[in-house]
Amino acid sequence: MGEKLIGRTGYAIFALLLSWLFYWAPQSFGVFGGNDNFAHWILARYAWQHPELFLRMWGRPVYTFLFSFSAYGGIPTMKVFNTLLLGVTALVAADTAKRLGMKFTPWLAVLTLSVPRLFEMSVSAMTEITMALVVVGAVNLYFRKQFLWAALLISFSPFTRPEGWLFIAAMGGLFALLRNWRSIPWLAFGPVVMALIGWPVYGSPLWFLENNPYPMESPYGSGSPWTFVNSLPRGMNTTVLIGFVTGHITLWFAADHRARLERFALIVAPFWLYLIAHSYMWSKGILGSMGLVRVLASVMPLALIISWSGWNAVLRLRPKALAPLLSLLCLFTVFQIWRNHPFPKPEGGIVRISRSAGLWYRDSGYAKHKLYCQNNNILYFTEKDPFTYNNVTRYLPANMFPDLGENENGAFVLWDSRRFMTERISLDQLLDSPHFRLVQRFEPTESLQARNNGTLMRVYAFEKLDLPGNHDNRELMADPRILTSVN
Repeated sequence: MGEKLIGRTGYAIFALLLSWLFYWAPQSFGVFGGNDNFAHWILARYAWQHPELFLRMWGRPVYTFLFSFSAYGGIPTMKVFNTLLLGVTALVAADTAKRLGMKFTPWLAVLTLSVPRLFEMSVSAMTEITMALVVVGAVNLYFRKQFLWAALLISFSPFTRPEGWLFIAAMGGLFALLRNWRSIPWLAFGPVVMALIGWPVYGSPLWFLENNPYPMESPYGSGSPWTFVNSLPRGMNTTVLIGFVTGHITLWFAADHRARLERFALIVAPFWLYLIAHSYMWSKGILGSMGLVRVLASVMPLALIISWSGWNAVLRLRPKALAPLLSLLCLFTVFQIWRNHPFPKPEGGIVRISRSAGLWYRDSGYAKHKLYCQNNNILYFTEKDPFTYNNVTRYLPANMFPDLGENENGAFVLWDSRRFMTERISLDQLLDSPHFRLVQRFEPTESLQARNNGTLMRVYAFEKLDLPGNHDNRELMADPRILTSVN
């Protein structure tokens, strides 16, 4: 079988597999990445009504802008867009490998769809896939000799994910070593543009540094420094991991010192710098690190290029005989991994409860009143703009309890145990207050609790009364008419 035929077959199979992901993405009610999906959706969805949301550094301006259009269709359309970005990322990674002299690179695109850390994040509204495309896109532009464009693209990486400064440093160091002085200033293009955009809003050109959303001391604690390294076998899959290990050697088989330096500075070093940085932050419990290994999706295209270098070394032994076998191995790997990740992804228990509470409120007569709700999952289903104060307030601080303010009789509180358990007012305060009447409660069934290891939340809906009432909320708790059991 000729190289061209193998390549065309690879592209055809890649297109079929990507179409399969497109088909299932909007039908998967579940999302990888948890509650952050809903927080990103809220920022992207309402950014055009409230332009200052584009500059929220937690949401990341580049991501928020790109997804602000698909967000109008809800999280399902954001997942479709993320799947599209995954497809483009796979093709760019394959083209980069081709420019490094590797063969049969269409099958690298196929293999990309087998990497759990990547396709899991495509079935989400998270930032990792966007960052992966920015990183591998900049690397691709560099190896196309488009140095200025590579610098321009990577200069926006800190506004795609917070680790972007690492990639700017890596490319800047390479430019300095190669005495490419013309390209270095363009690495500041993104920060300068964003500084000028945000300066009138925040009153400082360094607003994006001063508004860092991640505290130095993380509220999530700390963990093993080996967490991210230990996640690599599962996050890559066996086929990619084998090539990844050997690729660290074969990637050095370049024509000259400059080529080896470029490969190290743009592919190998950024991957390990990224992993080491997250390992350090998690081990020290700093900068808001939660030890979430999903963040490695942003550098998985680099790992795939390293891996393909390793497999290409094997192909050189007997290209005609081994190329079809490698193609079959890639295809087998995709099916094997996908079998362990059934589509569509089922909806999680917390989202089920949030859906039930949010839709009940949306369709009730209470929806016209001001809503107090902290939970982004619930707010997603209420379809209320959470950035209009007279419409929604996303907190209920204790110093406002029980007097929410003037003219707020009839205001509604959706209290959930997941958010309010450790923050602000307690459920007991609401239950014991004559100013609030329990209207509805949403509880998981024992079956749903068991399927989620007993970690689910409960939601209680309270109405703010005009005058203190003589009701007993604790008696109402026992009333089956106000109970919604979520299975």
